[in-house]
Order: sequence, then structure tokens, then C-alpha cells
Amino acid sequence: MIIAVLSRSLGRQCGISEYARCLAERLGGVSVKSVEELSASFSPVFIQYEPSLYNGLPDLLDEVSQVEGIPVIDIHTEIPIDIVPALISILKSSAVIAVKREPRLGAWLLPHISYAPVGTPRTPPDEIHLGSFGFALPNKRYDILIDLATRLHIPLTILAATANATPGIEDLSQAYTDYLVGRAFQSRENINIVSAFLSHEQIVDKLRDCSHLLCAMENLERTSGSMRMMALANRPIVSLYCAGAEEVGAVQVQSFDEITLPFLERSHPTPSFPDGLDAYLGLIRSLEKVYA
Repeated sequence: MIIAVLSRSLGRQCGISEYARCLAERLGGVSVKSVEELSASFSPVFIQYEPSLYNGLPDLLDEVSQVEGIPVIDIHTEIPIDIVPALISILKSSAVIAVKREPRLGAWLLPHISYAPVGTPRTPPDEIHLGSFGFALPNKRYDILIDLATRLHIPLTILAATANATPGIEDLSQAYTDYLVGRAFQSRENINIVSAFLSHEQIVDKLRDCSHLLCAMENLERTSGSMRMMALANRPIVSLYCAGAEEVGAVQVQSFDEITLPFLERSHPTPSFPDGLDAYLGLIRSLEKVYA
């Protein structure tokens, strides 16, 4: 099977775009932005479905109808409980429905996969240097990290590219970037906001300049792509309590007020987490058997 991964946001500064590129790379396939770039030789086609990138369900169904190979609708978002049965009923045997969150009857569960580790691991820096990574959006709460670095008088690097998947997201993201830069300037501490969009390899390399990585998101009851990326740097991750932190083996705290210099000077475990690729490979093997 020649595998393709279809993402309408491919090439934009978007988490799903990056995931599509990563998935295609891990599966030895290709990533495309539109169904017009596909041919009958590509099968299965993993459609990265996020509602904000589509004009309603009819738009998705029209795209599926144009896929000549086996379409796999890889649903990234939280969806109403009746959507999966509705899709299965409409598409019947013409497509595979997969979900990223809770298992749903009749749908494959395809958990998020991770990037493969890159480069040669480096020894952590001698001095404490905090870091974080993710798109510049208010739910990341990077301002809390700035407050922490200011309180402890220690360096902080935040890799926070402006997201531009949709116009509304881009405006929100740029406004938050401007806010963070202003907060960093006012702190008069060594706080660096990196808003450039970096490659996977560049991100991991810069995170390895840090001694500890932080996540301030609350109520993160799902996989976090940014925390998985931070985990590849092989540095301790400190996070508020959440499912995403549990998944990567982060050090969890109730509040960042618990983080002091003695806390950071203690030895903390580095993260580890499942790769997630086996679920995709299992689905592909199943399709090979059916369509051989």
C-alpha cells in the first residue's frame, strides 16, 4: 500500500499540519494538501479531519467521495457523540472512521503518534534554564511561566510560533505573541520569546539548551502534541496536574507556586511515553488483508 496523509492546513503554522507531516514520515508515505494531489495509487488516505478546516459535514463527505483509494477519516477533535454513528451510517463500507479521543463503537482508535527522537542527546546545562514549546495561544498560559522566571530570577525560553491555520486563529495568536513580548520586556529578566516557526529538529535542539521544561495548561485531559515534542528533548517536564502530563511522565504540581530554586535543583525523572504508531500499523495491516 502507498500511504497518503491529507491535511488541508498542510504548509500552514498549524498543529494538524505538523502532525500530518510527522505521520506521513513515520508511515513512509506522502503528505498532500488537497484531494486533487491524490491518484488511485494512494491507499489508504488518512484524512486529518478538524471541523474548522471544513465547511460542514457535506464538505467532508464530498472530499471522501473523491478519494480513489481507501479513505480513513482521522478525527482529531472532540466531537458530538452522534457524529461517528452518523458517519458510519452514511459511508457504510466506503471509508474507515477513526477517533483520537474516547473509543467509539464502529470506529478505530488511532492515538496520537510521536515524532521519532532526533540528533544526539546532550548533557543538560549546568545552570537552571527554563523552557517551553507550543503555538502562541492564550490557553498555553505562557504568562504564568514569565511570572515564575521573574520570581526566581532565572532564564526562560519560550518557543511560541504564531499559529495561522485560520484567519481567526492567526489574529488571536499574533495578539498573544505581542502580549508575551511586552510582558517579557517588562520583567527585565532573561526571557526570550521565539516566535519563528521552527522545524522539528530545531525545536528539539533549542529545548535541549534548557534544564527544565514547563507546561502551564490547565484541564488538559488529552494528549498534548507540544508536551510530546518537549519530551523528545530528554529534560524533566514540570506541569500542572492533567492527563497530558500523566501520559508523558511529567512532574506534576498543584500550582507553580510550588516551584522554587530548591525544587528545580532536585533530581527529577525525564519523560517517557508510548510511540502510538502500532495502532496505525495495525489498521494498515487489517486493510491489506481485506483488500489484498
